[in-house]
Amino acid sequence: MQVTIGSKIKELRKRDGRKQEDVAIALGITNQAISRWEAGKGYPDMEMIPAIANYFHVSIDELFGYNNDREHRLSGYIEKAYEMAKPEFMLNRKNLKKHEQFLREALSEFPNEWRLQERLAVVLQVKAGSSSSGKIDKCILREAAELLELSGKECDDEHRKETMTDTLISIYTQIGDFKKIEEMAACASTIHCSREIIKSAITNADDNARYLNEALLSLIHELTILVWKSQNHSINPSFYLSIADLYKNILNGDYGLFNSDMCLLYLLASRKNAKENDKKRSFAYFEKARKHCISFSEAFNMKDNSQAHPWNFVYVNEDMLRAYA
Repeated sequence: MQVTIGSKIKELRKRDGRKQEDVAIALGITNQAISRWEAGKGYPDMEMIPAIANYFHVSIDELFGYNNDREHRLSGYIEKAYEMAKPEFMLNRKNLKKHEQFLREALSEFPNEWRLQERLAVVLQVKAGSSSSGKIDKCILREAAELLELSGKECDDEHRKETMTDTLISIYTQIGDFKKIEEMAACASTIHCSREIIKSAITNADDNARYLNEALLSLIHELTILVWKSQNHSINPSFYLSIADLYKNILNGDYGLFNSDMCLLYLLASRKNAKENDKKRSFAYFEKARKHCISFSEAFNMKDNSQAHPWNFVYVNEDMLRAYA
């Protein structure tokens, strides 16, 4: 410890362009004490360690040379957390329990790490709705909401913040905390201030068509997710089909991850026709939903997907189709 901390003090002092005398005056000790530490012939009293770390604006761990080890462990935790977050893993109850346990152990070591908080929140949201009784556990959802609130404050990725906001809205809807949703809405931008629509104002010939396309796709995608979440049974099946037609006109059959939206729209149309006892159309639309589900899985597993895609989408699979069959 003597050699490590002395060498670190010397390294930090030189980094900041300070003399031994400057450090000594700041800490209220002699120049000789600093010299002994840096030469490895002595070391600071433990009660001085926080003051030294504060003086150089580093953590105590970094002062003792542990910071690199911690950063390496944290990177490993985050990498594993996102590997475990793949949909095929998350949809299995046994895996879900292992994922939760892993994240709680990681957070016990790194309690303020927003990426781990965000992952645990997502796991808890899935867990809350995976009870064999079919009931939503609101206590678990509230813990998930608290974790997302904390992670959102520390997150430095605007795209991820949007995802967190979307998840929070979903959680508060399930809980029935509409006051929270109103508070979030009061701080949010209107549709015409979204980045997609703002970019569409660029009239440069090379970019305008692309940005306009992105804005249209974004609006249609949000409309699809809106009607899917609302599950409004009074909507006519032709409404869902008209949205699907918009996708057809824009994407010309190359849907990529938007196959998820097409699947949802045909599922909604299928279910509506089934309620109206039109079995022939219901089956036909369900078959289209199934084909888009398969295409979505293929697009999702592509390693290089440079095509435009939604920033957030519903992960559709065969299990989901069976649930709506």
